[in-house]
Amino acid sequence: MSKAAKAVVAVVVLGGVAWAGASWYSGKRVEDEVRAYVDKVNAQSPVVTLAISDYQRGWFTSQVKYTFTAKSTLVPDMIDEGDVLAVDSQVQHGPFPFARLSRGEFAPVMAASESVLQNTGLAIQWFAAAKGQQPMRERTSVSFGGDIDSRVDFVPLSFTRDGVTLSSQAGWLTMSTDRDLTHFTMAGEFPEMRVLDGTTGGDRTALRIENTTFDGESRLGRFGAYIGDARFAIGNLFLEAGGGPMGGTNVAFRDYVIETSVSEDDTNLSLQVNYGIGNMRVMDVDLGQLQVALRLGNLNGEAVRGIVKRYQEQMPAIMAESAQPDADALPPATAAFFAESIQALLPGNPVLALDPVRVSVPGGDSSLRLNVTGQQPAEPQPNDPLAYVRTLDGSLVVSRGMVLDISKRFMELQAKAMGQAVPDADKMAEQNYAFMRQMALSSGYVVEEGDNLVVRVSYADGQARLNGDNVELDELLAPMGINPAQQYGAEPGDDDDAFLKELERLENESISPDAPTSRP
Repeated sequence: MSKAAKAVVAVVVLGGVAWAGASWYSGKRVEDEVRAYVDKVNAQSPVVTLAISDYQRGWFTSQVKYTFTAKSTLVPDMIDEGDVLAVDSQVQHGPFPFARLSRGEFAPVMAASESVLQNTGLAIQWFAAAKGQQPMRERTSVSFGGDIDSRVDFVPLSFTRDGVTLSSQAGWLTMSTDRDLTHFTMAGEFPEMRVLDGTTGGDRTALRIENTTFDGESRLGRFGAYIGDARFAIGNLFLEAGGGPMGGTNVAFRDYVIETSVSEDDTNLSLQVNYGIGNMRVMDVDLGQLQVALRLGNLNGEAVRGIVKRYQEQMPAIMAESAQPDADALPPATAAFFAESIQALLPGNPVLALDPVRVSVPGGDSSLRLNVTGQQPAEPQPNDPLAYVRTLDGSLVVSRGMVLDISKRFMELQAKAMGQAVPDADKMAEQNYAFMRQMALSSGYVVEEGDNLVVRVSYADGQARLNGDNVELDELLAPMGINPAQQYGAEPGDDDDAFLKELERLENESISPDAPTSRP
């Protein structure tokens, strides 16, 4: 054998030894990382317990079995407390797992894995819905720094239960996180989902949801809450309901979007939610667009830390209550949690804003704006909601053009449902608006500004203003049939509402070491 050939053989042997050594080392690192990851998930998750039921580490690959066990009832009769989802995972050790090389991915990683469901427990119905196929496949790569990147692919599903059929096309989602679970990204797409309810005899209800997408990024903030941005969107939503006195109904929403943003500064957190529907149609009648902007501000960071901690502790009880039949009042554990949370936030003067809520049609648009700043009163006032309000500023603007347009569209909708024509729609719309205008102006609340009917209300330091004029609080509330002395003069305990009672109790005692107790 020539010297060159011997050198090549030596390089190959050394390369193989190095690869085997690196794979063995990576395999050991991967097991340590996986076990640490499981511990971190269990420390943070209030809904499931993750466990490694078996770990067989080899030289180049490892076989791992996981179980996910529900801590409480998440979806009644579908995911109940104690239900188990079992997963098999094959882990190829780095630095160059063959599975990645075969896909043309040459960057070195600690490991690459592929996971599938076991056809047991919760997954049995999922396999049946997938007609015996593996319902999902998950691929993950773990970097040497511990960062995790995953992709899950779902096969088409069709599932029928109690006369209701749910079906979906193939979809996917991607996720990534760092080794400490402090930074997450997520994205996904599901082209179509359908629900068909045939439980009403000859009538049926069909729901079709097209082009569902979502994406978001969040990181653990300084106060123990995740901050970041997320977006959820549905391209088209169609609902058809058969039967009824009008012979059936169809509703269509287009460009349905919810965007959320959570941010923080040195002291507070803020939440912004933007909600929109690009177009609403009922019985093929165009009802325009809807925009809603909701903001929560001045959420004291340390108070939020306590709320997050209490939520993690009380999550099983809250979830158990949510699985019970609907009741007229909030369940006890849920009412207590909300009351504790509000009590903890009040000293920071939290802000709630609906600004704006806007409905737009070709004929015009109308809007509602409401901004409220809360406060903690010097003494508990459970029967006086205004005692918890520092400032309030609101307005309602209704345009004549929108009222005329909507009125004609509803007459058209009713006529289509009854199979009739609409005589003198413009004239009838004008008459409807004239009646509405007269009733509004006579109420004492509404003024006219051009072609708009307007109400502007503000409240601060016990002083109310209506459409720019100072008014006494009882004068402002009297047209609504409210007597402030009767409404707010009851002795504590007269009101049976669990939430108000809990709020009163908490104001008379410290709720938690984590919650601020100072008065403004």
